[in-house]
Amino acid sequence: MGRPVFYAEFRVVDDDGNDVARNDPGEPWIKGPMVTPGYFNDAAANESAITDGWLHTGDYGKIDDEGYVYLLDRKKDMIIRGGFKIYSVELEYLLVSHPAIEQAAVFGIPGSDVQVEAVCAFVVAASGTSTISDEVQRSVKENMADYGVPCHIRIVNEIQRNLTGKIDKVMLRDLLIVEVSPGRNRKSVEGPAA
Repeated sequence: MGRPVFYAEFRVVDDDGNDVARNDPGEPWIKGPMVTPGYFNDAAANESAITDGWLHTGDYGKIDDEGYVYLLDRKKDMIIRGGFKIYSVELEYLLVSHPAIEQAAVFGIPGSDVQVEAVCAFVVAASGTSTISDEVQRSVKENMADYGVPCHIRIVNEIQRNLTGKIDKVMLRDLLIVEVSPGRNRKSVEGPAA
């Protein structure tokens, strides 16, 4: 993203609000004249989003040794599997870089005790492309560690978006959780068009 503007204070913290070392990921917090003083008449929201004037961004990022800021993902979209952190945005970029994939949405759903979360992907195949579930997994295996390979892949005609045009991962997550609830087949298969 570049470096913070000169009148902004910027730091990256762990889950307890302690600064992390350069190049270590955490939640970026910002402070300065551009930051809201708080939510109107909502003390609970202010308490969870602002600490001593520092706005919690809700993102996951890092600052390198030269002061450049990198945003890795939204905190709520990061997937934790087997103790490893998977950035949904990184996996989405990898998937859409494949010529057979036009769009992708990646998220986690509750998994086994060992996995913590299962990696899931909804993908839209490029025009004229046939079934690509195996190709999705092969592409990820060639470019990422095994823990990033999606367990559940759904090939759909379109990926649902909310009113602001963002991919509605909450809705996709809820649909898939219902589909793979106990007693159902958890293997990767093509699903119905969303």
